[in-house]
Amino acid sequence: MARIIGTEILRRHHGQTWPEVPGNFGQWLAKSRKLAPQLVANVKWRVRKAYELLGGRAIACAGTEARRLEEALDLQAFSAGKKSDIRRALRLYREWHALRA
Repeated sequence: MARIIGTEILRRHHGQTWPEVPGNFGQWLAKSRKLAPQLVANVKWRVRKAYELLGGRAIACAGTEARRLEEALDLQAFSAGKKSDIRRALRLYREWHALRA
């Protein structure tokens, strides 16, 4: 068991995995933002993509997280619209987290 947990910690540390987006985030999007199910799925995908770009790390400081995301997005061949959507999704995710605290 310890080996499995240790392996997962190392995978996260090396950016090979990223945090899962909880289902109640999607419920919050649907209820508070009145998003249709497909839009909820899109936002959740974009949050996962943001954490993938951040190397699997959730960064406590919102400003540092935003700056690192910008640096990572600059290296991607995404359209400006897709980059904007990823930024917006991560802001919504942070907002949801703040409401839960």
